[in-house]
Amino acid sequence: MNELSPAPKAEFRPKNGAILATGILLGLTGLMMVGAGFLTLFQTFAMQQIAKADPKAMSELAGMQDMMWTASLINLVFYGGLGLLFLAVAYGCITYRRWARPFALTLGWGWVFMGITMLISLSVMMGGIKDMMGRTMEKAAKSSPSEAAMPEMDGIFTVIMVIYFVMILIFLIALPTVILWLQWGDDVRRTYESRDRKVRWTDRQPAPLIGMTIAAALFAACSLPYLFLMQSPLMKAFLPDGPLKYAWLLIPFVWAYVAWGSYRRQIAAWILAVLALVAGVWFGFSAMSGIDWEMFFKQMGIPEKDLGDLVTMSKEIYTPSRMVVLMIGAMLPTFGFLIWVLRYFRRAES
Repeated sequence: MNELSPAPKAEFRPKNGAILATGILLGLTGLMMVGAGFLTLFQTFAMQQIAKADPKAMSELAGMQDMMWTASLINLVFYGGLGLLFLAVAYGCITYRRWARPFALTLGWGWVFMGITMLISLSVMMGGIKDMMGRTMEKAAKSSPSEAAMPEMDGIFTVIMVIYFVMILIFLIALPTVILWLQWGDDVRRTYESRDRKVRWTDRQPAPLIGMTIAAALFAACSLPYLFLMQSPLMKAFLPDGPLKYAWLLIPFVWAYVAWGSYRRQIAAWILAVLALVAGVWFGFSAMSGIDWEMFFKQMGIPEKDLGDLVTMSKEIYTPSRMVVLMIGAMLPTFGFLIWVLRYFRRAES
């Protein structure tokens, strides 16, 4: 039976509206994520049905069907699972459950981190994307019998990039920042405690440590679907040769232990989290810099005649120098967070 916490002191400003607004925003986002998961499944089914009317299209699609269905199912599990989590936290906010605040803060910080990472990625990749678009438009102009002048590529590229940046800033940075702002402050915490006086498991640890526990559990859950890709031909281009590739099977269990050990303040969990991130950076850089793009696209079922442009484009966009910048930009904040929460593990050890 959960013990009751003392009633919070009266000297605080209730933030019922802020908490309710957070629940609404998280609920709408969760519904969109669940819808996105089912949308990819529906798109794959629709493409298959449309292609049946054209034997040529069906033959080109045949080699890609297995990969498309696998990717669609993984998207359904990934986005559907995250969407259900958002909906659960939204329910916790709307019903003023005190466990909802650490979850909302963790989701908000992770959301902002993803948005900033995407901004860095887009900024780094802009040069390669622009070159690829220029060659594509030049090739289309040469093969087109029309005498109409092609629009200026620089103008089109600028418009597309502005749209991408604005979308990222609004939906991946501004929106989660609003959620963090709504959930920030002692008044918000005390409002939850005044509405839900049962002591929850999230009350027994500092909020940053609860955030690490939740994040590690999410890493474990999100890595599970990719275990089904181990034997997929598509993964041959990424996974290393030999027994080392089976280390991939350990990823969910590693992060599951990090989640449990973080909640228990075990220093071994912190060390394992650091090692897992270092291994992830090394694997990501090695996989992307050494990938055989021709084999990768062949495994996807891309027709032979379309391979040339795709291979050239991928090699120019995913250069080793760009990958280094992306890895550093994505991992530095994560390592900074781990260094910040280390004090809680040390306190437990002492």
